[in-house]
Amino acid sequence: MVKAGSGFLSQHSKELLIGLGASERVTSLTVEWPSGGKQILPEVPLNVRLRIVEGGTVKTEPFPTRPASQPAPESRQGNAASRPSSPPDATWLYEPFPAPDFTLKDLSGRVHTLSGSRGKPAVLLLFSAEALAARTALATLQRGSSTLAQAGIGSIAVAIDGPRDPSALRAVSLGAVPVVASTPEVSLSFAILNRHLFMNRQDLRLPTWLLLDAGGNVVKAYRDRVDVAQVLRDAASIEATPIERLRRALPFAGTYYSPLPLRNYLPYGRELLDQGLEAAAVAAFERAAQANPGAPTLYRLGTLLAKSGETARARAALERALALQPDLAEASNDLGALLAQDGDLGGAIGRFRAALAATPDYPDALNNLGYALLLTGHDAEARALYEKALALQSDFPEALNNLGLLLGRAGDMDRAERYFREALSRRANYGEAANNLALVLVSRGQADAAVSLLDEFLKRTPAHESAYVTLAKIHQSVGRQKEAVAVLERLLKLNPKNAVALELLSQWKKN
Repeated sequence: MVKAGSGFLSQHSKELLIGLGASERVTSLTVEWPSGGKQILPEVPLNVRLRIVEGGTVKTEPFPTRPASQPAPESRQGNAASRPSSPPDATWLYEPFPAPDFTLKDLSGRVHTLSGSRGKPAVLLLFSAEALAARTALATLQRGSSTLAQAGIGSIAVAIDGPRDPSALRAVSLGAVPVVASTPEVSLSFAILNRHLFMNRQDLRLPTWLLLDAGGNVVKAYRDRVDVAQVLRDAASIEATPIERLRRALPFAGTYYSPLPLRNYLPYGRELLDQGLEAAAVAAFERAAQANPGAPTLYRLGTLLAKSGETARARAALERALALQPDLAEASNDLGALLAQDGDLGGAIGRFRAALAATPDYPDALNNLGYALLLTGHDAEARALYEKALALQSDFPEALNNLGLLLGRAGDMDRAERYFREALSRRANYGEAANNLALVLVSRGQADAAVSLLDEFLKRTPAHESAYVTLAKIHQSVGRQKEAVAVLERLLKLNPKNAVALELLSQWKKN
């Protein structure tokens, strides 16, 4: 059976090879066409190629013979078909691919970012200080750095493998090109980038050069050796029409008869997320949303933007997701959380209720709605929501903490303490629960127990700033001002701009 269009970006040959074994004669050949027509060809000759067109005449031609002196293709030394395939030394990309940003230090401690080179083309060298070919590539880049700079092209080299011996990196760091040592996260992000640049998921080879456009997108990849003159020529032709980009990206000439699809960035974004590289995943999901703005993609983009602190853009992405799929409970819940953070409790309550209308047994939305109602004085409804959330998920730390808050407001300190302790047992680094438990202990005259609790908590979680403030206030409340000041000074070493610590320290020193 002969088919057309039967492969991805390719198709099968339109030839059928029919072996006859010991037979020496074909009495007839029947061709059944997709149209339903049938052709019967009598007495077909052997060892020939037949060209058959539906409704037309049959043409025959003999198979070409190979000269006796010509060796078979298998025996030729160096024949391309006999060698394992390998990627080309340089590849233009049809669609520029966003490079993951990084913040890395050179050996002098100076900080370098990839985003700092935006606004102009740049070349990024990924190399190993312990590989000869990679060191040679760095030397080539160092020698050509002034030429690149004069042409307005930035350059930076990243030791992607984090050399085991720092002296190996120090030995190659002399020159005008910044040389930075990668972190495991940055190395992983570029390994994943390289896997998704090419359809056959190639491993990252060192050295690899990446030519970036002014927006920080990869437009061309070079492997092994490259000369600065080539980079200069390529940088001058980064801006190109879609037809020109396609012509230089394809390894062969041809004509496209259908629109080119946009790259699917979802697998790239998902792999970044699977590896915990959320910052790099944002750019991938932004591209995915541009190509295919479906509700799940926009929702994932919104959650990533919210985690990175870009609340306005996160809200926009979640609102777009809900415009496409109004019953997407997760998007309603997360949008409600953002609205609550901005002080719009009415809007937040509406979004939480919409999430529960779509998914009634949604513990996170139950807890969030309960907290918003608690803040607006609807204690009874809030309590019922917390209890339902805990009936669905008994180990839910936020619901345990919030129910403890509600009980504390009602004066039931014994039960409040039990809920706060339970929340901490479920999540040892839960700072809000630790603070609330400490305040319950203080209200019951157990200030020393509260201090011990927070001291132990800060040993486990030294970055939780509000615990320092609570601990300082407890010391101050029992007349230990020296200890209170010392706690705030510890906090200011951690964050010199903590406004609460600065204000309290100013007040207490005046007194």
